[in-house]
Parts: sequence; structure tokens; C-alpha cells
Amino acid sequence: MNNLNEKSSITDEIIAFLLSARSTRLRHQILWERMKNRREINKNVFRQNIYRLKKKGVIKIEDNNVQLININSKQFSKYKLIYEYPLKTNKFILIFDIPEKDRKLRDWLRNQIKLWGFTMIQKSVWLGTGPMPKEFHKRAVLLGIDKFIKIFDVMDSKNLK
Repeated sequence: MNNLNEKSSITDEIIAFLLSARSTRLRHQILWERMKNRREINKNVFRQNIYRLKKKGVIKIEDNNVQLININSKQFSKYKLIYEYPLKTNKFILIFDIPEKDRKLRDWLRNQIKLWGFTMIQKSVWLGTGPMPKEFHKRAVLLGIDKFIKIFDVMDSKNLK
């Protein structure tokens, strides 16, 4: 029982006590089996996880050999905020319409442009300075949201003479 790094529950203890007929050895064996069974992974869940890792490009399997592909890859940092700030040469309006099902992507984008000091005009219309860093455009393509984002250059009315 000491080999597992978890504690047994009260339910486990009661069941083991009742089934062990007061044998300490049998009680420990029952507890061990209950805890071991709780830790086992379902084969279908395991296969699904392997499939997802292959699909994301994190692992590669050839001839029963598994290779971990660049652990510092884009997959592990795609939702990380970009701390390279945009240049403050022009004003820009950023408009986005990311579907509700992609809430995580919308939240990432909102957090990113808040970090850069953009001002919200409406829920998905923001005013800020730019141009945007190249990393932002790469990340938008990686996340697949580039088609949902439009960036417009705002001209100063003083320069329209």
C-alpha cells in the first residue's frame, strides 16, 4: 500500500475492513487493489490521448517508436500572451468576430489587446496604436483566427487637408 502516493478513502477503509475478516494482510491487499484499480487508465481514453498528441504534432510514431517532437513547440505556447508591444506610429481599429464556440480564442485576443493598451469601443471593436508585431500575425494564423480579425488604419483628420 505504501507504493501508491495517495491515501485511501474512508469508503475504501470500511470495505477493506468488512471484507478482510480482521486480517491485516488481507485488508492491505484489498486497499491496494481498490487504489490500483482507481489509477488504471481506460484503453480507449489512452488511444484518444495518443491520437490528439499525434494530430497536434507533439509526438510522432513510426514502427512502434514514439518520438517527442520539440517540446517547446508552438502547441505549448499558442495561448501565451505576446509581450512585444506594437509600435506607436499609427492608430488602428481592430474588429473581430470570433464564433462563440471559440471562446478561449476570443478571450486570448481580448487579453492580448488589453495588455497592449487598446481601448474598447464596443465588445469586439477596439482602438489602439500599431502596427502590430509580426508575432501577432503569426499567432493569429496559428490559432486560425486571422480570418475573423480586421485591422483598419485610422487617419488623423488634420492630415486630410
